[in-house]
Amino acid sequence: MIRSMSVVLSISLTACGTPTHRETHPSTTQIDEDVLNNVSEFAINVGNPAEEAWKRLSAYRREDLLASLLRLRDANRKDDILEAYIAFVLCNLDYDYEGNRSVIVNAFKQSIDYADRLRGPVARLIDRGDWDLLPLLFDVALRSDGDLSEGLASTFSNQMQARPEQFLLRLKAQPSAVKHRVYELLRFGMPKDGSQITAYLSTVPKDSPIATVAKEMLTAISK
Repeated sequence: MIRSMSVVLSISLTACGTPTHRETHPSTTQIDEDVLNNVSEFAINVGNPAEEAWKRLSAYRREDLLASLLRLRDANRKDDILEAYIAFVLCNLDYDYEGNRSVIVNAFKQSIDYADRLRGPVARLIDRGDWDLLPLLFDVALRSDGDLSEGLASTFSNQMQARPEQFLLRLKAQPSAVKHRVYELLRFGMPKDGSQITAYLSTVPKDSPIATVAKEMLTAISK
């Protein structure tokens, strides 16, 4: 009887003394803080820093990432820039693209300062194929100066090298003053050897819908 009780006691002590390993998961607050940091890194930067931020965001399961982004969006409705950065990430996830695109466009239009801070994300959406955002950049060109002008010059040059027809199709509908400001910025942002752009403009057929604007641009940037 005594031996039986000893065995039972030994088993009980062993069970009590065995540590329980529980898998810990980060809280939603921790996840949201990490996601928010990477949202800003991705939206503000280009090149490797943006790519690394995107890798960190992509490491989350899509449903978890979306849930965090939507929580952050709802918590930051009064911060137009941060809300636009979150919308930019959602656009890159192809989540409610039109709705999130509108958030970015509306914030961009609020002021020159906002346009300066959102020019990069807008340009990157254009790079993804949303060429109908080009007029948004054309429209602000007349009012731009400083960093915004430099950013626009770079964007216009990149687009004329990568997708000249799409660029000219949207530029041709702009008022004359806007077009000439775009030409000015383009000339400023062109690489020293701008032969790729000038060669394209020189070969646009006369019966092309972009022939007039192409000829006008060629004249302006060749001065």
